[in-house]
Amino acid sequence: MDPGNSNIQCDPVNSNKNHEEQMRQHYKDFGNKRVIKVTDGIFVAVGYGLANSIMLEGPTGLVIVDVTESYKVGQEIYAEFRKITTKPIEAIVYTHFHADHTMGGQAYVENESKMPDIWGYHTMIDHLRTDLAICNETMMKRGLRQFGVRIPRKTQLGAGIGPRLNFNPGSGQAMIYPNKLMYQEKLTLTYGGLTFELIHIPGETPDQIGVWVPGKKAFLPADDIYRAFPNLYAIRGTPHRDAMTWVRSIDKMRKLRPEFLVPCHTLPQYGAESIYQLLTDYRDAIQYVHDQTVRYMNKGLYPDEIAELVHLPQKLADHPYLQELYGTVAWSVRGIFHGYMGWFSGDPVDLMPQTRTSQAGKMVELVGGTDKVLEAAKKALSGGDPQWGLELATYVLFVDPDNVNAKDIKVQCCYGLGPKCPSTNGRNYYIACALEAAGGDGLKSTPATQMQAGHARLAFGLPLDDLLLLLTLRLKAEACADFSKTIAMNFTDVKQTYYLCIRNAMVELTTETQSNINASVNVVSTVWRNIMAGKVNFKDSLQNGNINIDGDIGDLLSFWQKFDFRNFDSKL
Repeated sequence: MDPGNSNIQCDPVNSNKNHEEQMRQHYKDFGNKRVIKVTDGIFVAVGYGLANSIMLEGPTGLVIVDVTESYKVGQEIYAEFRKITTKPIEAIVYTHFHADHTMGGQAYVENESKMPDIWGYHTMIDHLRTDLAICNETMMKRGLRQFGVRIPRKTQLGAGIGPRLNFNPGSGQAMIYPNKLMYQEKLTLTYGGLTFELIHIPGETPDQIGVWVPGKKAFLPADDIYRAFPNLYAIRGTPHRDAMTWVRSIDKMRKLRPEFLVPCHTLPQYGAESIYQLLTDYRDAIQYVHDQTVRYMNKGLYPDEIAELVHLPQKLADHPYLQELYGTVAWSVRGIFHGYMGWFSGDPVDLMPQTRTSQAGKMVELVGGTDKVLEAAKKALSGGDPQWGLELATYVLFVDPDNVNAKDIKVQCCYGLGPKCPSTNGRNYYIACALEAAGGDGLKSTPATQMQAGHARLAFGLPLDDLLLLLTLRLKAEACADFSKTIAMNFTDVKQTYYLCIRNAMVELTTETQSNINASVNVVSTVWRNIMAGKVNFKDSLQNGNINIDGDIGDLLSFWQKFDFRNFDSKL
């Protein structure tokens, strides 16, 4: 189903705003690919990917700040930078761990035998582990929806802070882990004859690094400011983003009084006074939402109630950098509440709630059956209340997942809610969910295809210990109540051994030598990475001699059967 065919008429949340037209105008600011010369020696590539890539030119060499989301995008920008200068790239700076800033690194490496220094904040590795190894499956699915990766291009209205996220099987995620880590709050470096400072500015992420070029009075604020209301909570799923930490980081920038502000999303800004005022208004908006959320939280209000009460003052609400085209005030309120108070709202009804399926069944029964619920859902939809229609249709789908009428109402409600949402993230999410509920017709690729690309990114981007950590998170605990076995993983090319120990329905991953090994797997790390990427399966690798086994083959096969991982085919 094409959202353009929806006959649902919905008023915008704010009647004086046409959100989709606002998104179109916003997209025009950065939708065209170009390299902008900010000032002598500072160039920013805008419109190629979701994030910008910035080139700092010194007398004898270059520093690249952020490398975009893929090898393909990185190559395109690299070629444009090379039209400006042929000086060598001496250093790369990752402002933070997000994929749209790090996954194109290989495109900027000119000589693998002489790697540039690649800088990141010291906690970046831990954040990558969470993002890429621990929560990857669900965060990827939700992220694909948030950024509209799978919805048709003609349906997209940008991604809020960039034209789009170029993540697909052919784009080539090519991250290189940092080989230099910053532990200080401020670090002065010189590369290519250019002296600059790395400054820790936690905000959108805790590992955020800003770059201050004092000789040019230029500051690169990473993702702590862009032309949209900040994403204090990301609907794809992220840890708590501390609002007041973000405010304090912007205050660091204000003290520097930069004359050039070059963010990693949207366009650069010029002029010390206008930049100072912009930074002031931006930090004030964040603090306002924080303070008012806490105020009402301390009055005993619940997150949904606070979200209805907190709105930006008109002066800030009208600010071009505070339009809710990316983050929203309501989502931020809920994120701040959760950051301070955790999952429990404070209402006893939420202490031991029913499952959503149980609640849905009782609601359907209370109303008088699925037909009556669907009748009410249709009435809500035609009456201009797609949110209530979606909630009612969802009750039916929990009871009867294959109910065609409920699916159709869900699809129409999601299309109806899209225009109501000021954020491109929300709009993309609604449209993606509508297409999924409609059976996937119109989606650019299947979830399996996207996840395959994601698995490849993980398999070839993660250190071996993090790659093995994935297995601990895929144990079928229900099949392991009385199961206890240990295997050794010997990676012969890197001469490293890991032990996987199943006991008490969990897996311990350790490098400490174990005495009770049931079997050992001897394998080259690249073969194992191909298995984890889904390019080959365990059975084939064993049969063609790419894996050698010491010990009981039966024990080994029974061990792999305990994992929810399709490439461990134990049927030999």
